[in-house]
Amino acid sequence: MRVEASPQWASARLPNCCDLREGESDSGRAGLDGQADLSDRIDDLTQLSAIQKASFLAASILACSLTGGIAAPAAANSSAAEYFRDRAVSSNVPQLLSNEDKAYYRQLFGAIDDENWSRVKSMLADRADGPLHQVAKAEYYLHANSPRVEADQIQQWMSAGRYLPQAEQLNILGEKRGLSATYGLPTEQTFVRQPYASKRIRPRSINDGTMPNSTKDAILDRIKNDDPDGARILLDGIDGALSSASRAEWRQRVAWSYYIENNDPAAFALAQTVNDGSGAWVAEGNWVAGLSAWRMNDCGSAAVYFEEAANGATDIELAAAARYWASRAYIRCRAPEKVTEQLRGAAQLDETLYGMLAREQLGQAMPQTHSSADFNLEDWQKLRNIENVRTAVGLAEIGEAGLADEVLRHQARIGDASQYNELSRLARELGVPATQLWMAHNAPRGAISEPALRYPAPRWTPVSGWKVDPALAYAHTLQESNFRAAVVSPAGARGLMQIMPAAAIDHRAKLGLRGNARELSKPEINLAFGQEHLNMLRDSPATEGKLPKIMAAYNAGLRPVGRWNSEVRDQDDALLYMESIPYWETRGYVAIVMRNYWMYERQAGGASPSRSELAQNDWPSFPDMGRARFTSRD
Repeated sequence: MRVEASPQWASARLPNCCDLREGESDSGRAGLDGQADLSDRIDDLTQLSAIQKASFLAASILACSLTGGIAAPAAANSSAAEYFRDRAVSSNVPQLLSNEDKAYYRQLFGAIDDENWSRVKSMLADRADGPLHQVAKAEYYLHANSPRVEADQIQQWMSAGRYLPQAEQLNILGEKRGLSATYGLPTEQTFVRQPYASKRIRPRSINDGTMPNSTKDAILDRIKNDDPDGARILLDGIDGALSSASRAEWRQRVAWSYYIENNDPAAFALAQTVNDGSGAWVAEGNWVAGLSAWRMNDCGSAAVYFEEAANGATDIELAAAARYWASRAYIRCRAPEKVTEQLRGAAQLDETLYGMLAREQLGQAMPQTHSSADFNLEDWQKLRNIENVRTAVGLAEIGEAGLADEVLRHQARIGDASQYNELSRLARELGVPATQLWMAHNAPRGAISEPALRYPAPRWTPVSGWKVDPALAYAHTLQESNFRAAVVSPAGARGLMQIMPAAAIDHRAKLGLRGNARELSKPEINLAFGQEHLNMLRDSPATEGKLPKIMAAYNAGLRPVGRWNSEVRDQDDALLYMESIPYWETRGYVAIVMRNYWMYERQAGGASPSRSELAQNDWPSFPDMGRARFTSRD
């Protein structure tokens, strides 16, 4: 599906924007010195090219909007909400098992799980063969506590089941039982790593021996304790002995500490000197210089340093961010002819947060690379005769998602490389996100995984029904757990949305659930707790219903977010807030989850209200599902 983005500089917005700002001044925000009458300047557009006109209008409108920032209620992307709700209750994969088959195999696999071996033997004796018999027998034979399996049983199984993932183990067991036959097990292909979804990461710390560990620890301790002056004194004492790359790193770190402490002149002065060093930290220093200059209303210096950061960045997220912020700086400096160039540079990186914002600004449709994730009839026709595919589908039908995952991943390893993307779309359709992510990041030689696969959309519905936009819940889940339902963090957070014990206690009464470890490992229950927690954060005065602050609170907690409302000099600018969050982890978390959210919206099609709001320099608010309270369906 193709997502069309409307240009953000439609002329209808000009009068409203200008009327709101006429004669106003805002000493707390960086604005235009002496606001000119836009109507006079618009007359001059007749002398400009079409692109220059568009750039001028963009600059004028965005300059006006930079002095705003009150969050307004935002509707959820209804097409995305409907899309993900419908995925949970419908499928493009045909049903392969009869109702009788489903009942039989549920009982059979249940007996294996319960170690009821007499029941297993009886059921297998009652029915000699069936679509899932080989995989059921494999699970029975290989179970640690099952009765001894004999050579003739293994030999009989190998003649029909050698394509299954359990074949290698059973072949080894057969050799121990005296079997010498070779069964020609399928050969696994050579795999090549595929690109991951980008994340803004800090460069590696320079460990070349020039920065003594004792001084390093002391500087970091000063930074941690909000003492950039103390850190600067320590740095000055060792700076001359540092290597060029190490000097760049430590000047940047201390400059950033000044920035976080709202000492923009000191941050800017030190960040400028990072250019005396070398390596990846130089771009990070230019980024600090750009942000500091921006907060000091120095649009010219901000533009220069943002461009330098973009040119030197080794991280595409930083490159896109710096290009976008350079465009903002040129808007403030009334240089519309330079705005489009920077936006186009960012827009080329369309899977980054700022790349998508740039496309929104330019009125460019999002590429369709992330909207072709759905399994279709043509895919099924290519895969329908593959035994492992039929086995995986049958296992999914009876709720054996773990086994379906294992069988499908094995088929990906041994199958035809030309069918790889069809298999990956089937993994998505069957609701096995672990295999989908594995296939997104690994592909056989000759195959290229589809970018949309990096954003799984499983077939789960919270037990309480959908009360938040599913795309937003998935955006958090991807970052929190990579869709691993049983994962537990060192801090005790559990499951898909990493529910902390305190959060489980907060919400269990309302949900009518215990919220214990067993329950939180179940996707439908974990999602219910996660969305309840998001709604609680939405309603907290600390977040003001603003989406970036809600995302920050999900990661860092409400207390820090409430404190940052007064401590962070964001000038009521949502993007500046996101870039000025004091915690590195939370700063990255908000950007990643917001990007994930937009990528899920791209899968579903339709507009993205939050992306549009940020592109207009407004605060995106929590998506309001309104009356669309989607409930679980049997």
